[in-house]
Amino acid sequence: MDRQFIPLFITGIARSGTNLVGRMLNAHPEIAVAIDPYLPFFKSLRDALVIKTLKKPWQEFTPSMALQDYYYTDERIAILDLVQNGSLDMRLEKTQRLVLIEQLANRARIECSDLVGSFAGIEAEEYRVLLTALLNVISQYRGSTISRLIGFKDLWIIEFFTMLARAYPEARFVAVLRDPRAAAASMLGFKDKDPSQLCHTLSFVRHWRKYAAFIHLYRSGFFAERFHVVRYEDLLENPVRTARSLCSFLEVPFDDRMLDMSNFYDAATGAVWQGNSTFDPVMTDISRHAAQRWRTKLDPRITALIDFVCGPEMQLFGYAPVYCAFTPEVISGMLEYLIENNTESCSWRSDFQDPQQDFALELFRRCLLELPDPPRDASLIRRSFLFESLYDVLRANASRDEQRRYAVS
Repeated sequence: MDRQFIPLFITGIARSGTNLVGRMLNAHPEIAVAIDPYLPFFKSLRDALVIKTLKKPWQEFTPSMALQDYYYTDERIAILDLVQNGSLDMRLEKTQRLVLIEQLANRARIECSDLVGSFAGIEAEEYRVLLTALLNVISQYRGSTISRLIGFKDLWIIEFFTMLARAYPEARFVAVLRDPRAAAASMLGFKDKDPSQLCHTLSFVRHWRKYAAFIHLYRSGFFAERFHVVRYEDLLENPVRTARSLCSFLEVPFDDRMLDMSNFYDAATGAVWQGNSTFDPVMTDISRHAAQRWRTKLDPRITALIDFVCGPEMQLFGYAPVYCAFTPEVISGMLEYLIENNTESCSWRSDFQDPQQDFALELFRRCLLELPDPPRDASLIRRSFLFESLYDVLRANASRDEQRRYAVS
């Protein structure tokens, strides 16, 4: 790197509060964070790994496709494992680099137009060299002489943290988690405002579930001490405590500029950031009232679907399901919504586009937690839970819940 600094990588799913966390950190004088500049880098890296390594690529795979949730097929699990075991030292051919630089420029113009002018001059024959150069661009344009941490926030990229942690042994990692019902309510609220932000609902919450799985994995992984989780609800409830916790994790002194949104500078517009809330036209402070708004904004059928799909992981992170018993009436409502949503337009999706198949897979997954003994076929667990260690924890929790229900009855 041109100047010594610690790389900082921040991620979450869309509508989970990552913009707020990223701009809060960027307000600290020793931290510089770019917002959503480099997603195409990770898609290109994934593509290179798949094309080079898999003898028989996943039949649904197409270059630059959306990052996947990885559930329910061996082919998807194979790609997950490629990313987990891959290296940033992958060769980057000149033609690939030129295409990727153009993709990066198009992406960065949305929130980081000040960085784009430096991309064309980057020479790199490996992905690690390119990413280091991209971090240096942020350092050059956003950093200062006292900036100790330089990095970016990009959505959807949590599976790459393992590879990044090996490539940058000093790097720090932050994942932002929000109640999936609140995130979904926020995402669905953009249906009429900005359809480009509208995702297929089941696909969206499966990605939330993937984040929960990776967070559980990373908390006991080889870089656990360099990995930090921010629950969006905790940030809204107590911004000071959350900011102090982040500063402690990043080993920088607490600075109260992190709590004043007038310091949240928007480099794309040259003005103070106005927030990107679905329901509030302008954000002037960090307010707790947004945490539970989903209870009145979300269709009860969608609430039930999310509780069904994400309930076990939600409880692992302190989010209590509304629906614990799925009666025929509740199931009917979920299916009705799945069928409706299947034909609605959206910006992307990663489901199987078959409500019958998708619901059957989710039901099978829930039933795996209720088995008296784990299945002998480990691939069933991987396809349903991504990681066997997570299945073990969720199954133990389900058993305790069943014992409590039995004791009450």
